[in-house]
Amino acid sequence: MIQESGLSISSFAPLKRELDRWKVAGQRIAFWFRDDDAITITPELERLLDFQQAYSLPIAIAVIPQQADPQLSQIIQERPELSVLQHGWSHTNYAAKGEWYSEFPAGRPAAEVSGNLNSGKILLEKLFGHQFIFGFVPPWNHFASEYLPLLKNYQFVSGRDYTVARDWRRLPSIPADVDVLRWTPAPHFRGTKRLIREVCGQLRARRKENRKDPVGILLHHLNMDDASWEFMNSLAGVLHGHVAVNLLNIRTADFWEMSAQNIPMRAPAPLAVRACDYVMRAAGDFNAWVQGLLADITLPKPAYAFASVILLGILTGHILGSTASYAQDGLTVSHEIQIDADDTP
Repeated sequence: MIQESGLSISSFAPLKRELDRWKVAGQRIAFWFRDDDAITITPELERLLDFQQAYSLPIAIAVIPQQADPQLSQIIQERPELSVLQHGWSHTNYAAKGEWYSEFPAGRPAAEVSGNLNSGKILLEKLFGHQFIFGFVPPWNHFASEYLPLLKNYQFVSGRDYTVARDWRRLPSIPADVDVLRWTPAPHFRGTKRLIREVCGQLRARRKENRKDPVGILLHHLNMDDASWEFMNSLAGVLHGHVAVNLLNIRTADFWEMSAQNIPMRAPAPLAVRACDYVMRAAGDFNAWVQGLLADITLPKPAYAFASVILLGILTGHILGSTASYAQDGLTVSHEIQIDADDTP
């Protein structure tokens, strides 16, 4: 059941319908939760932990090592459902002016990058023990591809689809697909309807492509307001009560299996291109079919003309109907999966 809140239950109806399709197909889909920028115990972190406890949710918390308060380890160790990931080293931007923020942009000395990574890893292992699972989260979701070999001692990397080179398959890549917040011009709640569209789009893509990689929900407890938490309570209520949902504890997961089908969705071709391609293929098929049909029969010329007009009318109707369908699909896809390029932390 959805927890009582100001949100309309109808807002979550599309999500429930999509999950029901998984149920009817006898399949289950995994969800995992990641929270970024943990440093110390704050009222915002306590709110996150209350949320986690209310639904017994397994959450992976990305901790900034250099700033980590030792007291943070105690409160996290009291909750076995929590896991710890390494969120860079200091969360400092080293990117050149005008470039995307990154703690590890191209051009930093490799020895410096390696030192930061190793220092963070050693510190988190000391603070959190087995709850630190050697998962790496690049600050601002960017990590230069030239440093990927330095991540060989990690179990996986977690960012967005464009965080790391997709052809570098020596390390599982498990993105957090849906961010609860927008980041421009300042952090704020993304909005219930938009988030539901994004979650449904992720589910629909996996169902149609027969993918089983988990859907990642990304939180930032320090920046979340009441509306954000209201949404998260409602979302958790829907997911927690649905038989087709597996709330994944990432610490016990098979990382390679999780990332095996984690392939970014290709952007659909423009509608005009797809429609023209369809018309050309249909016209070629129609021409070949007519020639084959008439090859073995002899009719008066008026009959040939009449038959051609009838068949052409049928083909035209089919093309118009298919083009309309393509248009509807194109509008739906672009509406549901479009995410602004500058709308990430």
